[in-house]
Amino acid sequence: MIDLEKVNGDWEFDPTHTRIGFSAKHAMVTTVRGAFNEISGHLHVDTEHPDESWAKVVMQTGSVDTRVQQRDDHLRSADFFDAEKWPEITFVSTHIEEVDDRAFSVTGDLTIRDVTKQVMIPLALIGLETGAYGELRAGFEGSRRLNRRDFGLEWNTPSTPAACSSPRRSRSSSRSPRSRSRPLRTAPAPRTTTPPRVRTLPTAPASPDRPGHAERGEIRSDHRPLCFSGQCTATGSSSA
Repeated sequence: MIDLEKVNGDWEFDPTHTRIGFSAKHAMVTTVRGAFNEISGHLHVDTEHPDESWAKVVMQTGSVDTRVQQRDDHLRSADFFDAEKWPEITFVSTHIEEVDDRAFSVTGDLTIRDVTKQVMIPLALIGLETGAYGELRAGFEGSRRLNRRDFGLEWNTPSTPAACSSPRRSRSSSRSPRSRSRPLRTAPAPRTTTPPRVRTLPTAPASPDRPGHAERGEIRSDHRPLCFSGQCTATGSSSA
């Protein structure tokens, strides 16, 4: 069992051992995964006075990395994170509560672009060890599902579910002769049918600066939420 008294104090995120990633459905058939390579964070823990505990995490939107350059450039554009205008995603806690052994509920304000929403992130303390150089190290992990539309990330997201009709099967009224011994019947003229209407989603015209999604490799979440997950190793001084 971890002695929570040793967790008391101030902790800085170790960027070389911290990962905050995300996943989203692409075209509803596959999952795209990525991460933010530039992260900073601070955690203050006071187990005797939980109201005094707080956390702040900052992710640089320009560091988004899905291992596909075209897709990363698109995510940095105004269609998504708009990294030039909004260079940071921030999370600032407003309440931290211990809900179980080594399990915490962290509620705070998450800001993406110019939208701030309150979210609750379940956080687990997965370890507390002394490093090779005598420093105290703690590991945390947690995940949260978010709807990207709540934060204004609505590019290529239909406002209503797409509805399209499938073509009807046309029937022929002509009949083949059943037997050579019977007289042939003249087949009536085939009935004319109105072609079925097929409704399709409108697509944005392609241009040199806005090529189609197949060329750009953008993320299409449609109505599926984003899933953020993180693993953090923090180093700091314990007040115990």
